[in-house]
Amino acid sequence: MSKPLVLLTGGTGFVGHAVLVDLLKSGYRVRLAARSVGKMNHTLTIPSIKAAVAADKEVISFILVPDMSSPGAYDDAVQGVTYIIHVASPLPSFAEGRVLSAAEEEQRNSHFVAQSRQAAVNILQSANKEGNDSIRRIVMTSSTVAIVPFEVFLNKAEALEPTYDADSRVPVPNPPYSNENQAYCAGKVAALNDAEEFMRLQQPNFDLISINPSWIFGFDERAARSESLRDGVSNSLLADFLMGAKKEYGFAGTSVLCSDVARAHVKALDPAVQGNQSFIVSTPMEWQDAISIAKERYPRAFDSGLFRADGEQPTIPVKFDTRKTQDILGINLANFEKMVDEVAGQYVKLSQARRQ
Repeated sequence: MSKPLVLLTGGTGFVGHAVLVDLLKSGYRVRLAARSVGKMNHTLTIPSIKAAVAADKEVISFILVPDMSSPGAYDDAVQGVTYIIHVASPLPSFAEGRVLSAAEEEQRNSHFVAQSRQAAVNILQSANKEGNDSIRRIVMTSSTVAIVPFEVFLNKAEALEPTYDADSRVPVPNPPYSNENQAYCAGKVAALNDAEEFMRLQQPNFDLISINPSWIFGFDERAARSESLRDGVSNSLLADFLMGAKKEYGFAGTSVLCSDVARAHVKALDPAVQGNQSFIVSTPMEWQDAISIAKERYPRAFDSGLFRADGEQPTIPVKFDTRKTQDILGINLANFEKMVDEVAGQYVKLSQARRQ
């Protein structure tokens, strides 16, 4: 007997696709909400999804949600589902940005902050409407940037001492935001806080679980070319670093394997896991270690010039308590070596295939 129907948002993206694969392997039926028919059709061409549909064409269905922040966007999508996994969210590029005009800055803030928080509330409101009694739980993808003061990521010494756990919360940072990365972080804080406030005030029949990952690295089944692997936010930063990118400012020294993030979302659907709580998925790492790890596993990539050993990326130490993730979800998070191996290995393989 198949498991219940899950509505999945963001399932055409990097993390969402990994969640989709894990859901199907775990026996769930999935209704995938996508922004376009093109994204739906492309999903069906990806090998693991193609194989799952060939075995059972009823295992996945699609529903079009062009704008997740519009009122009632998910009203039709939530009908008849038992669980919802909400992964969809605007993502930053982490590119060096030019100075924006006031109008451009407002547009950016709306994209990252207003849309993120409205999408989170929209899906809760749709689920809470009369007649949706089948919905038991919503699992939302949040982020560790939603539970840590932004000053930590600016490497302010006084912010480096605490250990943050899944119950840590921060107020929404006030604008203006100096770049899209700060706007993205503000959006994540706002979405998490708004979702939990909704649950406190409305007390719906379903519960809420938030998954808070750090940098997400790992194999990307959607990538058919090496350039495609660099389209994703986290993987692109790691790949660029291995190709010699140099940055003077630091990035947080915490990361997680993509498949572990997906596993956490799916394990959180288990009714044995108590609702209305959060989990952190993150392991400590040093950015510079990526070079020695990749060099040990893929020395020819350095000999050929595909990878370089002169990349520079300072690490900002951040401490997280992830004992709940292991104790309750039963997940032993992979180390940074595994993440580098997956990203570097896939990049090498795709680069070799391109030259053939």
